[in-house]
Amino acid sequence: MAPRTPINSVADLPFARLNTHTLLHLHPDRRDLDLDNYGFGYGFIPELVLHETQGDRRTSTVTGCLLLALHSYEESPEDESDIEVAFWLDEDEYYEDEDPDDAELVVLAPLTLFLRRRLPALVAEYTEVCGEPPTAVVLALCNPQRTVLRRPEDLVSPPIRYALGDVTSWMESDEQGETWDPNAPLRLNGEQWLTLP
Repeated sequence: MAPRTPINSVADLPFARLNTHTLLHLHPDRRDLDLDNYGFGYGFIPELVLHETQGDRRTSTVTGCLLLALHSYEESPEDESDIEVAFWLDEDEYYEDEDPDDAELVVLAPLTLFLRRRLPALVAEYTEVCGEPPTAVVLALCNPQRTVLRRPEDLVSPPIRYALGDVTSWMESDEQGETWDPNAPLRLNGEQWLTLP
């Protein structure tokens, strides 16, 4: 077993770049939502459709986006203008041998703190790899409290798109029952999509 990695700050949290389908938990055998998926990470997405499931049911397409897959914690933080995000750490790397206290090792952090500490480097990486900055940062993040976020004053980044309510990932072949198509258009559904300019 690998040595346990200390987590002393948000900067120490593992947050890996994943391929698009892994990031959005899309695979040939998926027939419905997997509510037990707690993976997290980021990816560079050439094109992503954001669809609203309520209200005007608007649909917009974001090209060249930096996508962050995160999970909200069930309880609201004290600051009602923020979302508490949860990181379920990998058992092999972060749990100690046969320690029942580590059965559910979760690290919590305010979303705005995570974005302030980690987003600038992710935007810089995207820019270096893709040759230009992302047009937007998209958060694949459920927001059950329907929290309306405020941009931290010291956070400089492209516009950040996030949703109210639950967010689910889909590809066109999911709902049409077609043969798995890795090039099928990708979509995130949310009740309403908002933008931090």
